[in-house]
Amino acid sequence: MRSGDYTSSWPLNIPTKRELDEYLGQGFSRIKSSVLSGDFNKYTMSDVHKWSPTPINEGEPQNVYQLQVQFAEKIEDTTLKEKFLTYLDKKKTKDETPLIFNLESFQKNLKGQGTTDNEPTELDRLKIEIRTSFSDDDSEFFRWVMGLGRSEQIGNFSRKSAQRWVCKRAFELGWTAELFDDFERDNIGYSSRMESKVERIGKKYQWIALYEFLAHLADNCIYIGAGYADVDDSQYYGPWQLYKRDIDPTFIPRQTNRHTWNDEETTSWWQPNNFRLEGGNLDELQDWLWSENNLPDFKNLLEVTDSNNIQWLVLKNETHQRRDPLEDNDTIPYQDVWYRINSCIVKKTDIKKFREMIGNRLLCSPSILEHNTSHQSYFREYSWHCVYDNFGGWKTEFDYENALDIKHLIPIAEYEWEMGGREQSLSDSISIYTPAKEIITGLSLSPGLGKYGHWINNNKESVFFDPSMNEKGSPSALIQTNILFNWLEENDLQLIWLVGGEKQLFTSMASNFFGRLIFSGIFTLTENGIEGNNLWFNREKPEVEW
Repeated sequence: MRSGDYTSSWPLNIPTKRELDEYLGQGFSRIKSSVLSGDFNKYTMSDVHKWSPTPINEGEPQNVYQLQVQFAEKIEDTTLKEKFLTYLDKKKTKDETPLIFNLESFQKNLKGQGTTDNEPTELDRLKIEIRTSFSDDDSEFFRWVMGLGRSEQIGNFSRKSAQRWVCKRAFELGWTAELFDDFERDNIGYSSRMESKVERIGKKYQWIALYEFLAHLADNCIYIGAGYADVDDSQYYGPWQLYKRDIDPTFIPRQTNRHTWNDEETTSWWQPNNFRLEGGNLDELQDWLWSENNLPDFKNLLEVTDSNNIQWLVLKNETHQRRDPLEDNDTIPYQDVWYRINSCIVKKTDIKKFREMIGNRLLCSPSILEHNTSHQSYFREYSWHCVYDNFGGWKTEFDYENALDIKHLIPIAEYEWEMGGREQSLSDSISIYTPAKEIITGLSLSPGLGKYGHWINNNKESVFFDPSMNEKGSPSALIQTNILFNWLEENDLQLIWLVGGEKQLFTSMASNFFGRLIFSGIFTLTENGIEGNNLWFNREKPEVEW
């Protein structure tokens, strides 16, 4: 949905500072303090700067010079207006002149800072004349428009105006001292900047008022975004662009069961390998480190069988295991081993070229086959909503030097929702694998109702799921072997796995490094099952022999 697709009243009746003071009275107010000068003002209200005050129907946002000239038209005194316009033209010429650093001028200006006997500037004199002939409303407009910056910059909306409207609106929505002041004072602490699980009622009214104000802006004013070069902010589509979605109402579970990196790894039916780290003295540990024979047969980990005897291909998996020494010292290191299974789909005619490109490269990096990850996107919006427009698609780039442009599809994506701040609906941050858009379309999949993490086909079969959603274990993306294989064959495609991992020895806090054995391998799914060459290795020896 683009800006302007909805309509709401505009312009809003924004109170002046005097009008707001009269409305609120002279007593202390936490809402007023928070919105006008507190953290809510500093860290939250700045979103209004992502809009220009220019109405949507005018097409292009006004720059600072245009807004200043617009203000000049309000000046009834012809002489004063001409003086002000002359000043604006001179300022525009100066602003459009490329900046050249002059050390002598800089030092001269720096030396003059802090003195009190400087002559008033031309602008200082104009400010005095203009302010004495205008109302509070116009004086506030003047203050804002002269503080916008260089003439050629796009003018953004006045935060102070928004603050006054939001502050007043919070009270209009129903907050009163009689109803809430005692509760907020007696039941909610204010001793730190950390977010409290119990938020004062007035803060909730502030949020409602701010969201209402942002909705008015989105309906009526031109969106100009944050101005980041690597983000397309040319259109406003929804609050996810502002990170203003607080909870995901389409995802009910409070947590998943996936292992995190530092959890003690346990085996599961979809990750049956146990490295059986047994510790030992330094010689025994170094024998374990450099051995190439104590790693799993990855062919047995790329396809697994569940309790119903259904076979599943592992499209993605990350497994980590660690064993600390019995004594915490800086002599005996801890054992650390991990591996990552990545996958992609290519045309069968590109298999040979793909293998040649991989060669004996290291396959540990997570960015080799980097899948799309969601942020501020609702779970049930995948994959039809515009927030997921940039997801999926066949790619040609690899994170390698001199990589070939081989068209490939990464068959998974990942839904994420972070816990923290005002988000208190979760017990932990959420992360769960989903099928790529092309897999959803190709296999006619839809999310299983009431079965989070499962994707079903037209026959109501569960075809794809992340078992760590409901069972304790490593995060994985599983897909039914026969169903995916048949689709691949119909489209002359082939599934490829890239496996990479490390064995390493460190002492506590990684202060002493005893070496690292990096292993990599490539495997393919064929009509004869999973095929692959032996692993290849890279040894990183310590610079100092301990």
